Amino acid sequence: MEQAVEPPAGATVGVRKRGRINSKLTIRQKEYVVERLAGFDSPVAIVKGLKEEFGVTVTRQAVEQYDPKRRRKCAPRWERLFDATRRTIIEGKAACGAASAPHSHVWSPQAVAT
Repeated sequence: MEQAVEPPAGATVGVRKRGRINSKLTIRQKEYVVERLAGFDSPVAIVKGLKEEFGVTVTRQAVEQYDPKRRRKCAPRWERLFDATRRTIIEGKAACGAASAPHSHVWSPQAVAT
């Protein structure tokens, strides 16, 4: 099990240093990224969210590495979380649509009159 280590306040994460990427996101922060990616949020919005909620600065590319639809080398753990979260979101939207009352789309001159 990975141990969650908080980076220092104001630390920049996902920045190239000596040819390697400095990835020090905690497990909770990685879950946050994967869940937001699965929820169709843009990497830029997630970068802003990480800064606001956790005080961590990351690059857009660092966020994209947790998206199994964009990167082949996404860890299986994050791919499973992504798929489960996306499935839940899509099923939730389908349930909301099914629960809505059907609307009449018949044209009526009274509806047009002002």
